[in-house]
Amino acid sequence: MVVAADKVVLIHYTLKNDEGKVLDSSAGGDPLAYNHGHGNLIPGLERELDGKPPGEKLNVEYRRCRSTGRCAQSGRGSATGLPRCPTA
Repeated sequence: MVVAADKVVLIHYTLKNDEGKVLDSSAGGDPLAYNHGHGNLIPGLERELDGKPPGEKLNVEYRRCRSTGRCAQSGRGSATGLPRCPTA
């Protein structure tokens, strides 16, 4: 069975910042359980997990502007502190 909408999915994860510092992790504990396809994870991660088989390992780079669609227009950001979306 693969990851698909309306399925309860269990994942282990490690969240790191740009410098590689671990910010959060499920290592050594229970996996995170969520209902796939209902917006319970950041959209970019849900998209990457969609269709994956059990046991597959992923390395997903998260960009706030990619998941929310809210981006600054300049390379230095904006007053709201949103990152600039890459054009590629």
